[in-house]
Parts: sequence; C-alpha cells; structure tokens
Amino acid sequence: AQSNPCGSNAVCRNTNPGFVCECPPGFSGNGNIACEATEVRTLCQSNFDCTNNAVCQKGECLCRSGFTAAGTLCLDIDECRTTPGICGANAVCRNTLGSFTCSCLTSFVGSPPSVPCSEPCKGVTCSQHAYCKAEEKD
Repeated sequence: AQSNPCGSNAVCRNTNPGFVCECPPGFSGNGNIACEATEVRTLCQSNFDCTNNAVCQKGECLCRSGFTAAGTLCLDIDECRTTPGICGANAVCRNTLGSFTCSCLTSFVGSPPSVPCSEPCKGVTCSQHAYCKAEEKD
C-alpha cells in the first residue's frame, strides 16, 4: 500500500490519468504541499477533529450554541451586549462562556429572565392595619 502522496490535510482524488491533491472544505493552500484550516467548518469524524467550542455534526465542525465562527475560532457571543434588555427591567446581565446569567438589582426579587424582577411588595394586599415590609437580604 502506498502512502498519501499529498501534503498534510490534503485529499487525494483519483483522475484518469493520475491523481490530484486538493484542500478539503474549510482549508486552503496547495494540496501538493499542505492545506491550512481557514474556517471552523471543516470535515470531521468526531469532536476531537474540531476547534475549541465546536462540535462535529453530520461530518462537519460547527460552533456550539453561544459561540460564533471567526476564521478558525469559535468566539463567545456576549449576549448582554448583543441583546440589551435580555434580562428584563431591574436586572443585571453577566456574560459567561457560551451563555449568560441574570440577577435582580438590590431590593428587587425575581428570577430573570423567566420571572421578571419586581419590588417585593408590588401586588401584595395586606389586611387592614397591616403593611408589606420586604425582608432584608444578607
């Protein structure tokens, strides 16, 4: 059996007569010498063939949810910056790798973005001679 006559990362394609060395999708260069990755979307057999924060789906590397392709890298999307107000009113957004978290401002309660932040006594009706007083958070 003969070894691959093409450069690294190149694909050998039989022709009549002979063969041609080509760079696969996501690579560029001279197939006879070497092919360099130029984008995230490369052919793959498993996640190990893909760049960080990318997964192999149906034989092709794609960035994971929460990441965007930039050349050969999958970069984190800052949802707090790209989607202002994603957490709702009276909330703070904090970007995390591949996602984000929301929390209420001090003196507000809720679980944003699913449960909006509001004043603790808003909508509370107390009986006569009583009033709502929010508990202090430690």
